Amino acid sequence: MSRSSDRSYLWVFYAAAGFLFAGTVLRSVALAIGDEKIPLGVFPLLLVWLALFISEPFISRLWRPWFAGYLVVQTAIVVALLFVHDLYAALFAVLSMHAMLRYGLRWGALWLVLFVPLTAVPLLWNPDYDPPEVAALTLVYAAANVLLGSYALASRRAAEARRANDVLARELRSANAELEDYSRRLEGLAVAQERNRLARELHDSVTQTIFSMTLASQSAALLLDRDPAAADAQLDRLSHLAQSALAEMHTLVAELSPDVTGGTGLRGALRREVERRDSDGMRVSLEIEDPPLGVSEGDVLSLREEQGLLRIAQEALNNVSKHSGVMEATVRLRLTEPVRMEIEDFGKGFDVTEAGTGSGFGLESMSQRAAEIGWDLELISSAASGTRVVAERLSPEGG
Repeated sequence: MSRSSDRSYLWVFYAAAGFLFAGTVLRSVALAIGDEKIPLGVFPLLLVWLALFISEPFISRLWRPWFAGYLVVQTAIVVALLFVHDLYAALFAVLSMHAMLRYGLRWGALWLVLFVPLTAVPLLWNPDYDPPEVAALTLVYAAANVLLGSYALASRRAAEARRANDVLARELRSANAELEDYSRRLEGLAVAQERNRLARELHDSVTQTIFSMTLASQSAALLLDRDPAAADAQLDRLSHLAQSALAEMHTLVAELSPDVTGGTGLRGALRREVERRDSDGMRVSLEIEDPPLGVSEGDVLSLREEQGLLRIAQEALNNVSKHSGVMEATVRLRLTEPVRMEIEDFGKGFDVTEAGTGSGFGLESMSQRAAEIGWDLELISSAASGTRVVAERLSPEGG
């Protein structure tokens, strides 16, 4: 908002004050040349009152305490004029607006109350007015003072509210701009992290598998004439590696989809994953404990949780095919409290304490995905019992 529109209430005040003063002067001139013959001394007092009114903003800007003295002097001039005629009480309306604009409700109202006896006493002193007439005129002028003073105060508060709204709007626009910038940076960071994760997965799984396939094919070519049986073993290994690489590529491509569950929920997505693994030569059994009667899967799991759990299951099954030494696994999904998912195999297992970042087991990726959806991931493995990956939703107290 521009400064001119922000202080428009002052122009309303000055316009109202100008009309009231001009009306008072014209009425004084009419009385001076008429029958009442008011003394000409009122005109110098009116000029002094006008000069003080015009100069007040400039003097108060240089010396702030001046406004209190200004009100006292202006009030004294009006009281002196009231000994001549009641029409000068209209100038109290100007001072009422001025006091409300500068002092606000509390101190401005005190001035309005003070103007009531200051209007009545000079009129009672004037023999031309009887008490009932003085009471009526005092009430009329007091009502005008209250009305105009209240309007001035309301105008000032409206302007202050507009200024506050403008400040809040600017702050809101600035906050929105910062939020959008932060969101863009987060989105870029998320994209970079996902790109790095996919690159790491490609290196740890598909690239290594293809390298092993290259070695197996070279060995088979060398053994084909000298030891056909050994060459067949290498070709079988090559076939297994190709199936593993294909499964890895399917998983990575599926993770690029915005909704990896395909819109059918986690149960449907897991069933499709089991079918795909079966076609790749891996036997996966799926055990699902349904939610209570009347409760749907969508009431138990959010879309974000479904997507995160599916990717954890895919990663865990990849580990089974690559590292367990067996091609069998079981996926258990529990949709009753406590909600959890398990992927278990009975392969050769490994030492969990030695499986750190970059081990090729994708443990960091699964842990990060679990943390992103507010779940806990536990890995249990030993040479005697195979490997079990357990993902469980954190309780509100523990989360």
